[in-house]
Amino acid sequence: MRKTSYVKVALMGAITIAGVMMTGCGGNKQVASNVPTPKGGNPFGGETYELPCAKDGRDTDEFFGAVGIASGSKERMDELQLAALANAQAAIRPRLKNAYKGTVSDFTGSLGDDSGTNRAVGLKRAGDIVIDQIIDNTTVSCGPRFTAVDEKGNLTCYVAIRISKEEVVDKVAKRISRDKELQIKFDEQQYRKQMQETLKKYKEEQQ
Repeated sequence: MRKTSYVKVALMGAITIAGVMMTGCGGNKQVASNVPTPKGGNPFGGETYELPCAKDGRDTDEFFGAVGIASGSKERMDELQLAALANAQAAIRPRLKNAYKGTVSDFTGSLGDDSGTNRAVGLKRAGDIVIDQIIDNTTVSCGPRFTAVDEKGNLTCYVAIRISKEEVVDKVAKRISRDKELQIKFDEQQYRKQMQETLKKYKEEQQ
């Protein structure tokens, strides 16, 4: 009878120990699941990839850049290329004009006379005309690059364009030098230098 009691006690003890071990394992798992994602980890899961033609789509000291994207049917690949180019041009236009606006502001602010405001309007107008012409005649510097065709028969096209900052400076300065109103008290070399410095510093924040 006493032997049977010892057996029961031992069995109960083993069950208790096993239960504690199982609870402990479960507790470790729960703690592990609450550990925050390490700094720098990918919160979305899976792999990430660089945008096609990203290198040519970045602003540098010498160039403005943009990547254009267009998606559609594989039967319209020719149209997708044009749409992607138009998308890149639309992306780069406001950035380039904003950079040039900074050039005008820096230059007219340094003149220190009452003619600065009127001259700023003329300089901006002349610059915008040249910038639109340059962008409208932009050629692709990377691409077109296409993704694989999906189950619906669609794909995505990527192209990149680059615009030389030196080209902008040169063409804007030449146009201004031909404008009789803007020529008054206008130092072309000084303005060229100002444009070069301002445009070189301008780089869009990269995503």
